[in-house]
Amino acid sequence: MSQTQPMWLTDPPAPDPSVLAQDAVSRLHLPAPGIHTNPDAAQADVLVWVPVWLWVDGLSWASRSATAAVPGMSVTATATAKKAVWRLGDGAVQACGQGSVWRPGTDPRAASPTCGYTYDRAGVMTVTVTVTWAVAWRGGGQAGTVPDLTTTANLPLRVVEAPALNTAGGR
Repeated sequence: MSQTQPMWLTDPPAPDPSVLAQDAVSRLHLPAPGIHTNPDAAQADVLVWVPVWLWVDGLSWASRSATAAVPGMSVTATATAKKAVWRLGDGAVQACGQGSVWRPGTDPRAASPTCGYTYDRAGVMTVTVTVTWAVAWRGGGQAGTVPDLTTTANLPLRVVEAPALNTAGGR
């Protein structure tokens, strides 16, 4: 049992914005990356020696913010996606931004202008993408950053070889 009497402060200390920033960061709800490929791994196999386009969908790449507040002060933390690192299941690693969405009408043999890969052997690959988020906060007359955050997702990808038939009579 405490022997001290409660004391009322007429001028309480101001809250520390960096403490509120940590609370705001803990309220960020960062999504798992939405993985997309062309060819679409959910509907078709990927062919050896044919480029695969890789991208993260716009909804899971968009910036996110969260706010923490106490009477008289609020601090907002904002996370912005800055890079995607793809582990392609065969030992290769590719670092990109969001990637480019493949559009119908684009040559399916063309490489992605921003993020893609070409497999040189067949197999079932687990593609993993890790998105790194830069986090900055502002409020209470101060601003700062916290260490980057990451989110990760996986996608199985079947890579196959296409058989060829030479009908030119050996020429």
